[in-house]
Amino acid sequence: MLNAGSEAWQPTTFKRWVRSIPTSTGPAIIVTDAGQALIKALGNKEGPHALACEWIGTKLAAWLGLATFDIAIIGVTADDEIPLGHGRMAEPGPAIVIRWEVGEPWSNVPGQLEQTSNHESMIPGIVVLDTWLRNLDRHPPLGTRWKLRPDNLFLSVGKGLTDQPVLKAIDHSACLGWGRDLTEALAHIHTVRDDRLYGLFPLFRPFVTRSSIRPWLQRLAEFDQHVGESLVGTIPTEWNVSTKVRKAIVELLSRRASYVVDTIEKSIEQAIMSETGKLWL
Repeated sequence: MLNAGSEAWQPTTFKRWVRSIPTSTGPAIIVTDAGQALIKALGNKEGPHALACEWIGTKLAAWLGLATFDIAIIGVTADDEIPLGHGRMAEPGPAIVIRWEVGEPWSNVPGQLEQTSNHESMIPGIVVLDTWLRNLDRHPPLGTRWKLRPDNLFLSVGKGLTDQPVLKAIDHSACLGWGRDLTEALAHIHTVRDDRLYGLFPLFRPFVTRSSIRPWLQRLAEFDQHVGESLVGTIPTEWNVSTKVRKAIVELLSRRASYVVDTIEKSIEQAIMSETGKLWL
């Protein structure tokens, strides 16, 4: 139920390093026994909780019904030499591997979204996901210091020559904790009832209507504590997420799911009215 992408894709062995990428978690492109992948490993400068956030966010994107990359966990051994970004080395232990795909990041320019086969269905779901997970790393709420990250949406090239690209939601390492360590404060009422809107780029507005967003809210209403516990139970112990923090994550996800279902339509309506002066249809 919580698998992201293809259940059949499960690398087991690191083969060779290709290159490092100097983004926040300093991932690297590697080759595994199941093909080329992006690896996010222990030893990254953001810490192990960034891995937990990436895992949770990507799994929940898939659970909600969004297209995203295939993701799995692979064991890094002491014999594996994997240079990460920022001059760091991957440390032994469980690491996230993300199946490499051909395509390009979204550039937040008119017309690019319309090239994809699934933008009309995906875009409302992205707003729901990012608001639920308080994901600052795509389109943060107004008034925050975080920058826009349209490149955390990806246009994956279709497998056939005539296939349209597929819009996919990627990179969730800054959800929940906003780039900081996860704590029990996640379950505090001010976090659960954060009424700000996340993920709504201006170019998204034509595709976010009352009728388009409601199927996503119906799906989110199905999230409960059992689903949350099942997901949190898959976080490796080596990522140092304590029992108390795991409980706080489940509480946040469960309570905030209900809160977002009840309030996001009003938040979208207010945002569109204040920014455009037009009614939301």
